[in-house]
Amino acid sequence: MSRVIVLVDMDCFYAQVEQRDQPSLWEKPVGVLQYSANGQSGLIAVSYEARPFGVKRGMTAKQCKELCPEIEICLVPQGEYADKADIQKYRDASAEVFAVLGAVDGRVILERASVDEAFLDLTVYVESRVAGEDREETIKRLLDPSCLPTSFVVDGKEDEDVIDNDESVQEEEREMRKKEREEERKARRRRKRVEEFVEKCRYDDEFLKIALAVEFAERLRERVREKTQFYCSAGVGNNKMMAKLVCAVHKPRKQSFVPPGCARAVLRTTPISSIRGLGGKTGREIMESLGVTTMGEVQSLPPSTLSSAFPAQAEWLMRLARGEDDEAVKPRTTQTSIGVGKNFPGKLAISTVREARHWMEGLTKELGKRLADDKVKNRRMAQNIVVHLTTDVSTSRTVRVGAAEEKEERLLEKLWPVMLSLRKGPGDSMQPPIFNISLSAGRFLEGLPSKEKSIMGWMERRAKQLEAMQEK
Repeated sequence: MSRVIVLVDMDCFYAQVEQRDQPSLWEKPVGVLQYSANGQSGLIAVSYEARPFGVKRGMTAKQCKELCPEIEICLVPQGEYADKADIQKYRDASAEVFAVLGAVDGRVILERASVDEAFLDLTVYVESRVAGEDREETIKRLLDPSCLPTSFVVDGKEDEDVIDNDESVQEEEREMRKKEREEERKARRRRKRVEEFVEKCRYDDEFLKIALAVEFAERLRERVREKTQFYCSAGVGNNKMMAKLVCAVHKPRKQSFVPPGCARAVLRTTPISSIRGLGGKTGREIMESLGVTTMGEVQSLPPSTLSSAFPAQAEWLMRLARGEDDEAVKPRTTQTSIGVGKNFPGKLAISTVREARHWMEGLTKELGKRLADDKVKNRRMAQNIVVHLTTDVSTSRTVRVGAAEEKEERLLEKLWPVMLSLRKGPGDSMQPPIFNISLSAGRFLEGLPSKEKSIMGWMERRAKQLEAMQEK
């Protein structure tokens, strides 16, 4: 059975959060700058309005201003307990978005992929609609120009080249008109391709399922905008890989979809590094070992070549090259782990026990606060915390924690001995120097002890009583 998957991706989410906080920044170039103790703070988000000027993530404020003097630089708030960024307001904004995504239809499976991305499995939803709706009425609705206004077909076919021989006007006016005609031509071409796709839905259920998912995504994005003020883009395909891949083709504030049977054609010119799961080390190894750069080249390789170079992954790679991906959308709206961490690059590397203790105190307080907030919101408790250090190598140790040990002071008591056991060097020295400390809480146990339930229940009832009194 074929699946129908949607990826919703918030458009430059951190920048949008800042624009909503300061409405005067909407439609203006915005950069979000994260503090760094080494003085080399870099952008972690760049609005689409700033990108035509060449502004990119990682640039300093000075570099941004040189390229785009009008850009507004927004600073990520400082952490309460550690000398690092506090991204809680972006997490809170993300929770607003997921509240909308999770309330659309009980037949839809929602998976939180990241703070600004979500996968939705619409298979059951679209199949029930295909079976229950009048097809001709559905086709008529889908063909209405207002139904799929921001949807683009991605099928591996490139648009025709534009030929413009107008010599009757001045150069500047001609160029302006040429751009206007190009936009009009693209809009007509987009609409024609959508209509051609919808016509196929008359006779093919698989096409109709994708079309209904595209319509669903249009309405869902409108609802997210209405409820949160945030814009998002979307990708629709028969699996996670294709949905994520095509989501990036037309952005921002648009959505793209792959018609059934077109995945191989789309992948023919797709860079290997653009594929979900191949953007890092594995992708580089494939390119270097096999001398290929696109998924089309992988498609053309003899199976024996792949098996020889990557015996454990050959079948998986061949399936990816064909556009096949069986990874399920797992129902999840909460994080599977809660982590805090801090980088110490170059000369800022930690070299003494005193420095390490200072940062561990701040990080455990931050983690404790986030775990306490999560306990109230999601009614669960972490069972494990992983302490991770990066020196010249990466080292980690897993620690089991109980309910009482989630409190900030108890966390430090529990985790500091682990930090000391991972260090190298005599006395007060930390050798080799530490470049990163990370703490990650996971293996959450659903539910709370009865004592904590009663206390939290009383607090919630009391809060409601106070709200009622204030309203009076």
